[in-house]
Amino acid sequence: MLTTGCVVGPNPAQSSSFGPACYVAQAGLELTVMLLPQPSLSRSVGRISYDPARFPRYLPEAYCLCRGCLTGLFGEEDFRFRSAPVYSPAVVLRRTAACAGGRSVYAEHYVTIPVGCTCVPEPDKASDSANSSMDKPGAKLLLGPSDRPAGR
Repeated sequence: MLTTGCVVGPNPAQSSSFGPACYVAQAGLELTVMLLPQPSLSRSVGRISYDPARFPRYLPEAYCLCRGCLTGLFGEEDFRFRSAPVYSPAVVLRRTAACAGGRSVYAEHYVTIPVGCTCVPEPDKASDSANSSMDKPGAKLLLGPSDRPAGR
């Protein structure tokens, strides 16, 4: 049986403070999609990552909804920019195969978690070099041998 629904406010079963959440549940499998606040140019939606061998078992993650950014006059998608995930480092404990005194042993792991999305300019297709801004005319600052930095 498949059930769906939306909860306004934190879902007590998920202990989430992200706000409204929509969920889909089917025979023991539950997928929660959290609706993050949306006054953004790069919309994102949250989801819960589940791993039984990790502590915490549930981790909220965000993913970008649009390829471009909503920078148009009426909120339309602009492909001169792209939505890119923003990552945050986190420490989790991962269960190992070892046992000590009849209990599982956990090891510390560093992970990066997507926490939102931001807009970044789409790179020019014509630029081939790694530092293409320095190759453009007018971008180089020409200093003479007698020039000194300001303030000296």
